[in-house]
Amino acid sequence: MTLIQEEWQPLIGERPVYPYLWPQYHGFASDTAIRRKLVEQGVFRTQLETLKRLGADGVVIWGTLGAEEAGERRARWAADMDWWVETKQFMAAEGYSEYMVR
Repeated sequence: MTLIQEEWQPLIGERPVYPYLWPQYHGFASDTAIRRKLVEQGVFRTQLETLKRLGADGVVIWGTLGAEEAGERRARWAADMDWWVETKQFMAAEGYSEYMVR
């Protein structure tokens, strides 16, 4: 049994659970050096593995913000960002199709 099955499903029924993940530190982090920075290699993979172990049905990856000092509203996309590479590796290792990404 998982946390979701044991504790949440009795409250919500058989509805699927899709937690939101944000691959970035918050802009109000107490450590100013990490504000709005993308998470380091390994962090996002650990989050994905933890949610799977807890019984999540999937995840929603929330968008990222751009560099505050540059005045960017959204981060620039790069297919080699650590969190995206880790997401694709996790999906492949768990047998998920790349077409499951929406």
